[in-house]
Amino acid sequence: MNREGLLVEPNFEDINKYLQGGSRTEISNLIKRISWKLKGDTDGRSVRNILVWMNRNTARIHNGRDLRKFKRNATEILKSKERTGCCDSSTLFTALARSIGIPTMQIIT
Repeated sequence: MNREGLLVEPNFEDINKYLQGGSRTEISNLIKRISWKLKGDTDGRSVRNILVWMNRNTARIHNGRDLRKFKRNATEILKSKERTGCCDSSTLFTALARSIGIPTMQIIT
């Protein structure tokens, strides 16, 4: 349910919308190639694999003035190998998880 543009209560009756890529979380061929290498035998292992891979293969940049913040999609983040903050981290995670069939809701505050 949306109230004043905010998601108040998620709708879990149709989880397919949590598998769809959006403008920031589009599931590109690059996202697919990497995510399928990370797919585990359970969703929990897949989530762990994604998080470990992100920490090993992308750097978390601590710069509040970085002009890329809130502007890039998952593929751009992946190609740069830099996450400018929690928004970039959640964008990349969401795209990778959705690509291997894990329903994911991205919440940016």
